[in-house]
Amino acid sequence: MIRNLFSILFFLSLLLPAAAADRQAVLPIFDSHSHFKSEEAGEFSPADIVALLDQQTIERMVIVGEPADRAMSLYRYAPERFVPFLGLYRSYREKGSWMFDAALPARLRSQLEQGNYAGIGEVHIFAPQINSPVFKEVVALADEYDLPLLLHGDAAVIDRVFKWFPDMQIIWAHLGTQPQAGVIHEMLNRYPESLFIDTSVRDERFEVDGELLPEWRSLFIQHADRLLVGIDTYSLQRWQRIDEVTRRIRHWLDQLPKDVARKLAYENARSLFVKD
Repeated sequence: MIRNLFSILFFLSLLLPAAAADRQAVLPIFDSHSHFKSEEAGEFSPADIVALLDQQTIERMVIVGEPADRAMSLYRYAPERFVPFLGLYRSYREKGSWMFDAALPARLRSQLEQGNYAGIGEVHIFAPQINSPVFKEVVALADEYDLPLLLHGDAAVIDRVFKWFPDMQIIWAHLGTQPQAGVIHEMLNRYPESLFIDTSVRDERFEVDGELLPEWRSLFIQHADRLLVGIDTYSLQRWQRIDEVTRRIRHWLDQLPKDVARKLAYENARSLFVKD
Protein backbone atom coordinates (compact mmCIF):
# COMPACT_ATOMS: atom_id res chain seq x y z
CA MET A 1 0.00 0.00 0.00
CA ILE A 2 2.83 2.39 0.87
CA ARG A 3 4.54 1.46 -2.37
CA ASN A 4 1.35 2.30 -4.26
CA LEU A 5 1.11 5.62 -2.47
CA PHE A 6 4.68 6.50 -3.45
CA SER A 7 3.89 5.54 -7.04
CA ILE A 8 0.87 7.84 -7.08
CA LEU A 9 2.85 10.71 -5.57
CA PHE A 10 5.63 10.20 -8.08
CA PHE A 11 3.12 10.24 -10.94
CA LEU A 12 1.54 13.46 -9.64
CA SER A 13 4.96 15.07 -9.34
CA LEU A 14 5.46 14.49 -13.05
CA LEU A 15 2.17 16.23 -13.82
CA LEU A 16 2.81 19.32 -11.70
CA PRO A 17 5.42 20.97 -13.94
CA ALA A 18 3.15 20.54 -16.96
CA ALA A 19 0.20 21.99 -15.07
CA ALA A 20 2.30 24.93 -13.92
CA ALA A 21 3.47 25.53 -17.48
CA ASP A 22 -0.15 25.55 -18.68
CA ARG A 23 -1.05 28.13 -16.05
CA GLN A 24 1.91 30.28 -17.01
CA ALA A 25 1.19 30.13 -20.75
CA VAL A 26 -0.51 33.39 -21.71
CA LEU A 27 -2.29 33.75 -25.03
CA PRO A 28 -0.69 36.63 -26.96
CA ILE A 29 -2.98 39.40 -28.12
CA PHE A 30 -2.65 41.46 -31.29
CA ASP A 31 -4.89 44.40 -30.41
CA SER A 32 -6.75 45.48 -33.55
CA HIS A 33 -8.31 48.65 -32.17
CA SER A 34 -6.79 51.18 -29.76
CA HIS A 35 -6.17 54.90 -29.36
CA PHE A 36 -3.41 57.19 -28.12
CA LYS A 37 -4.49 60.77 -27.44
CA SER A 38 -2.85 63.88 -26.09
CA GLU A 39 -4.20 63.16 -22.59
CA GLU A 40 -2.52 59.75 -22.49
CA ALA A 41 0.67 61.12 -24.04
CA GLY A 42 0.95 63.41 -21.04
CA GLU A 43 0.92 60.40 -18.71
CA PHE A 44 2.67 57.66 -20.69
CA SER A 45 5.83 57.93 -22.77
CA PRO A 46 6.35 55.56 -25.71
CA ALA A 47 8.66 53.53 -23.46
CA ASP A 48 5.90 53.31 -20.84
CA ILE A 49 3.43 52.07 -23.46
CA VAL A 50 5.82 49.39 -24.70
CA ALA A 51 6.36 48.28 -21.10
CA LEU A 52 2.59 47.94 -20.66
CA LEU A 53 2.38 45.85 -23.82
CA ASP A 54 5.16 43.61 -22.53
CA GLN A 55 3.49 43.19 -19.15
CA GLN A 56 0.17 42.20 -20.75
CA THR A 57 1.67 40.02 -23.53
CA ILE A 58 0.25 42.29 -26.22
CA GLU A 59 2.48 41.60 -29.17
CA ARG A 60 1.25 44.46 -31.38
CA MET A 61 -1.36 47.17 -31.35
CA VAL A 62 -3.32 48.94 -34.09
CA ILE A 63 -3.15 52.50 -32.85
CA VAL A 64 -5.19 55.58 -33.83
CA GLY A 65 -3.73 58.93 -32.81
CA GLU A 66 -5.53 62.10 -31.80
CA PRO A 67 -4.01 64.09 -33.33
CA ALA A 68 -2.74 61.67 -35.96
CA ASP A 69 0.94 62.12 -35.14
CA ARG A 70 0.40 60.52 -31.72
CA ALA A 71 0.15 57.16 -33.47
CA MET A 72 3.25 57.88 -35.53
CA SER A 73 5.23 58.77 -32.39
CA LEU A 74 4.62 55.26 -31.06
CA TYR A 75 5.37 53.70 -34.45
CA ARG A 76 8.64 55.59 -34.78
CA TYR A 77 9.67 54.47 -31.30
CA ALA A 78 8.85 50.78 -31.82
CA PRO A 79 7.75 49.99 -35.40
CA GLU A 80 7.63 46.28 -34.63
CA ARG A 81 4.96 46.84 -31.95
CA PHE A 82 2.56 49.38 -33.48
CA VAL A 83 0.38 49.49 -36.59
CA PRO A 84 -0.48 53.19 -37.09
CA PHE A 85 -3.89 54.14 -38.50
CA LEU A 86 -4.50 57.66 -39.74
CA GLY A 87 -7.07 59.24 -37.45
CA LEU A 88 -9.39 61.91 -38.83
CA TYR A 89 -9.66 64.03 -35.70
CA ARG A 90 -7.24 66.57 -34.34
CA SER A 91 -9.26 66.27 -31.14
CA TYR A 92 -12.22 64.15 -30.12
CA ARG A 93 -14.47 67.21 -30.39
CA GLU A 94 -14.39 66.72 -34.18
CA LYS A 95 -15.96 63.25 -33.96
CA GLY A 96 -19.43 64.53 -34.83
CA SER A 97 -18.51 67.24 -37.33
CA TRP A 98 -15.61 65.97 -39.46
CA MET A 99 -17.94 64.98 -42.32
CA PHE A 100 -18.67 68.70 -42.88
CA ASP A 101 -14.99 69.73 -43.05
CA ALA A 102 -14.28 70.21 -46.76
CA ALA A 103 -10.55 70.66 -46.05
CA LEU A 104 -10.22 67.24 -44.40
CA PRO A 105 -9.53 65.06 -47.47
CA ALA A 106 -6.60 67.24 -48.60
CA ARG A 107 -5.18 67.21 -45.07
CA LEU A 108 -5.46 63.42 -44.91
CA ARG A 109 -3.76 63.04 -48.30
CA SER A 110 -0.84 65.14 -47.12
CA GLN A 111 -0.53 63.02 -43.97
CA LEU A 112 -0.68 59.80 -45.97
CA GLU A 113 2.17 61.01 -48.15
CA GLN A 114 4.29 61.89 -45.12
CA GLY A 115 3.59 58.99 -42.77
CA ASN A 116 3.79 55.23 -42.97
CA TYR A 117 0.13 54.58 -42.18
CA ALA A 118 -1.38 51.11 -42.43
CA GLY A 119 -5.06 52.13 -42.42
CA ILE A 120 -7.54 54.99 -42.01
CA GLY A 121 -9.85 55.45 -39.05
CA GLU A 122 -11.49 55.17 -36.65
CA VAL A 123 -14.25 56.80 -38.72
CA HIS A 124 -17.44 57.60 -36.80
CA ILE A 125 -20.39 57.98 -39.17
CA PHE A 126 -24.01 56.86 -39.21
CA ALA A 127 -26.84 56.56 -41.72
CA PRO A 128 -28.06 60.23 -41.51
CA GLN A 129 -24.63 61.45 -42.70
CA ILE A 130 -24.17 58.73 -45.30
CA ASN A 131 -24.39 61.10 -48.28
CA SER A 132 -21.61 63.37 -47.04
CA PRO A 133 -19.25 64.20 -49.95
CA VAL A 134 -16.39 64.43 -47.44
CA PHE A 135 -17.09 60.88 -46.29
CA LYS A 136 -16.98 59.58 -49.85
CA GLU A 137 -13.68 61.39 -50.44
CA VAL A 138 -12.20 59.82 -47.30
CA VAL A 139 -13.29 56.36 -48.45
CA ALA A 140 -11.87 57.06 -51.91
CA LEU A 141 -8.52 57.90 -50.32
CA ALA A 142 -8.50 54.55 -48.53
CA ASP A 143 -9.26 52.83 -51.83
CA GLU A 144 -6.60 54.80 -53.70
CA TYR A 145 -3.89 53.98 -51.13
CA ASP A 146 -5.18 50.41 -50.73
CA LEU A 147 -5.69 50.82 -46.99
CA PRO A 148 -8.28 49.20 -44.71
CA LEU A 149 -10.92 51.44 -43.19
CA LEU A 150 -11.79 51.17 -39.49
CA LEU A 151 -15.48 52.12 -39.39
CA HIS A 152 -17.64 52.92 -36.39
CA GLY A 153 -21.12 53.02 -37.90
CA ASP A 154 -24.27 51.12 -38.68
CA ALA A 155 -24.92 48.45 -41.31
CA ALA A 156 -26.21 51.03 -43.80
CA VAL A 157 -22.78 52.68 -43.80
CA ILE A 158 -21.05 49.37 -44.49
CA ASP A 159 -23.45 48.69 -47.36
CA ARG A 160 -22.84 52.13 -48.86
CA VAL A 161 -19.06 51.82 -48.77
CA PHE A 162 -19.13 48.45 -50.49
CA LYS A 163 -21.53 49.87 -53.09
CA TRP A 164 -18.98 52.58 -53.88
CA PHE A 165 -15.90 50.40 -53.64
CA PRO A 166 -16.71 46.66 -53.71
CA ASP A 167 -13.10 45.63 -53.08
CA MET A 168 -12.60 47.91 -50.08
CA GLN A 169 -11.37 46.22 -46.90
CA ILE A 170 -13.41 47.27 -43.87
CA ILE A 171 -12.90 46.58 -40.18
CA TRP A 172 -16.27 47.10 -38.52
CA ALA A 173 -15.64 48.38 -35.00
CA HIS A 174 -17.34 47.12 -31.84
CA LEU A 175 -19.33 44.33 -33.52
CA GLY A 176 -21.29 47.11 -35.20
CA THR A 177 -24.00 49.29 -33.70
CA GLN A 178 -26.31 46.29 -33.34
CA PRO A 179 -24.07 43.76 -31.64
CA GLN A 180 -26.33 40.79 -32.24
CA ALA A 181 -24.99 37.44 -33.38
CA GLY A 182 -27.62 37.16 -36.13
CA VAL A 183 -26.83 40.60 -37.57
CA ILE A 184 -23.08 39.90 -37.57
CA HIS A 185 -23.60 36.50 -39.20
CA GLU A 186 -25.71 38.06 -41.98
CA MET A 187 -23.20 40.84 -42.69
CA LEU A 188 -20.22 38.48 -42.80
CA ASN A 189 -22.09 36.24 -45.23
CA ARG A 190 -23.02 39.27 -47.35
CA TYR A 191 -19.39 40.38 -47.66
CA PRO A 192 -17.38 37.16 -47.42
CA GLU A 193 -14.07 38.54 -48.66
CA SER A 194 -13.62 42.08 -47.41
CA LEU A 195 -15.44 42.58 -44.09
CA PHE A 196 -13.72 42.01 -40.75
CA ILE A 197 -15.19 42.80 -37.36
CA ASP A 198 -13.51 43.71 -34.08
CA THR A 199 -14.85 42.80 -30.64
CA SER A 200 -13.71 45.91 -28.76
CA VAL A 201 -15.70 46.98 -25.68
CA ARG A 202 -18.52 44.54 -26.41
CA ASP A 203 -17.63 41.80 -23.91
CA GLU A 204 -20.77 42.43 -21.88
CA ARG A 205 -22.90 41.75 -24.98
CA PHE A 206 -21.64 38.22 -25.55
CA GLU A 207 -20.92 36.95 -22.05
CA VAL A 208 -23.00 36.75 -18.88
CA ASP A 209 -21.35 36.23 -15.48
CA GLY A 210 -18.14 35.43 -17.30
CA GLU A 211 -19.71 32.75 -19.50
CA LEU A 212 -19.70 33.04 -23.27
CA LEU A 213 -23.25 32.93 -24.62
CA PRO A 214 -23.93 29.92 -26.91
CA GLU A 215 -25.01 31.96 -29.94
CA TRP A 216 -21.82 34.04 -29.78
CA ARG A 217 -19.60 31.03 -29.23
CA SER A 218 -21.15 29.49 -32.34
CA LEU A 219 -20.61 32.71 -34.31
CA PHE A 220 -16.98 33.02 -33.24
CA ILE A 221 -16.31 29.44 -34.30
CA GLN A 222 -18.18 29.69 -37.61
CA HIS A 223 -16.50 32.97 -38.60
CA ALA A 224 -13.18 32.45 -36.86
CA ASP A 225 -11.21 33.88 -39.80
CA ARG A 226 -13.05 37.20 -39.83
CA LEU A 227 -13.03 38.38 -36.22
CA LEU A 228 -10.39 40.43 -34.43
CA VAL A 229 -9.82 41.10 -30.76
CA GLY A 230 -9.78 44.79 -29.88
CA ILE A 231 -8.85 46.35 -26.53
CA ASP A 232 -9.79 49.96 -27.41
CA THR A 233 -7.78 52.23 -25.14
CA TYR A 234 -10.24 55.07 -25.72
CA SER A 235 -9.42 56.91 -22.47
CA LEU A 236 -6.70 57.40 -19.90
CA GLN A 237 -8.62 55.17 -17.46
CA ARG A 238 -8.73 52.42 -20.08
CA TRP A 239 -4.93 52.52 -20.37
CA GLN A 240 -4.61 52.47 -16.59
CA ARG A 241 -6.87 49.41 -16.35
CA ILE A 242 -5.50 47.56 -19.34
CA ASP A 243 -4.62 44.56 -17.15
CA GLU A 244 -8.30 44.10 -16.24
CA VAL A 245 -9.37 44.48 -19.86
CA THR A 246 -6.92 41.92 -21.22
CA ARG A 247 -7.74 39.50 -18.38
CA ARG A 248 -11.43 39.65 -19.30
CA ILE A 249 -10.68 39.14 -22.99
CA ARG A 250 -8.52 36.10 -22.29
CA HIS A 251 -11.23 34.69 -20.03
CA TRP A 252 -13.77 34.43 -22.84
CA LEU A 253 -11.14 33.40 -25.38
CA ASP A 254 -10.30 30.47 -23.10
CA GLN A 255 -13.87 29.21 -23.61
CA LEU A 256 -13.29 28.75 -27.35
CA PRO A 257 -11.43 25.92 -29.09
CA LYS A 258 -7.72 26.70 -28.97
CA ASP A 259 -7.34 27.12 -32.73
CA VAL A 260 -10.27 29.56 -32.80
CA ALA A 261 -8.93 31.51 -29.81
CA ARG A 262 -5.55 31.88 -31.53
CA LYS A 263 -7.19 33.23 -34.69
CA LEU A 264 -9.20 35.86 -32.84
CA ALA A 265 -6.39 36.77 -30.46
CA TYR A 266 -3.60 37.31 -32.95
CA GLU A 267 -3.48 35.17 -36.11
CA ASN A 268 -6.12 37.07 -38.10
CA ALA A 269 -4.56 40.41 -37.24
CA ARG A 270 -1.11 39.18 -38.25
CA SER A 271 -2.51 38.15 -41.63
CA LEU A 272 -4.10 41.56 -42.14
CA PHE A 273 -1.43 43.89 -40.83
CA VAL A 274 1.99 42.20 -40.86
CA LYS A 275 3.63 42.34 -44.25
CA ASP A 276 6.61 40.05 -44.85
